[in-house]
Amino acid sequence: MNEAQTQQSDDGSEKVEQYFPQFVISQEQAVRLGRSLPLMIVGRMSYTDKQTFGENLEPDADIQALIGHVATNSSNDPDYLLPDTPLKEAIFRVILANGNEAMTAEDISELLTERWAMTAYPRDVTPEVIQRLLESSYSYGIVRVAVPEDEEDEEIIVDVVYQAASNKVEETDGDEDDPEEGADAADEADTESEADATDESDEEASEE
Repeated sequence: MNEAQTQQSDDGSEKVEQYFPQFVISQEQAVRLGRSLPLMIVGRMSYTDKQTFGENLEPDADIQALIGHVATNSSNDPDYLLPDTPLKEAIFRVILANGNEAMTAEDISELLTERWAMTAYPRDVTPEVIQRLLESSYSYGIVRVAVPEDEEDEEIIVDVVYQAASNKVEETDGDEDDPEEGADAADEADTESEADATDESDEEASEE
């Protein structure tokens, strides 16, 4: 949830300003959930790039290099961030397109508002909505950036999130992620992307 900060205005009265923390995509979080971040990233590339990068993709592939390619190439594709993209998926893609630099809900909201300004079907992408989704996007490996004084609290939060994710996987008999063994990496990347989109669509429908 977003936090609030109280500041003193010039006339002596107090005003409350919302504080939005920063978030990044974490390789460690993906590993803890049993997901392959390289496959998740390649799954957001264009069809041609999926074949190029996914053909011989190694489990320990250079994450920064993959993210860099998405940021400088894939994110420029007109189909990279379509107006009907599920919001959690859109958030993941925005952070990738930003080179996985730490972003707040306000940053993401501003970018999506600009990107989808001309759509015929306006969507609620206010910072408050984006913040709520960021806090529950653990399946995408998205985690809150801890400020120095909150490092211990952040470790507790990550552990709670991991436990919640593990419980969810057990309840659904592991339906969230398809097995990665026995298929080539390019096909696995497609499966990762489709699974995320389906999961997000179900979540948004239930929220409505």
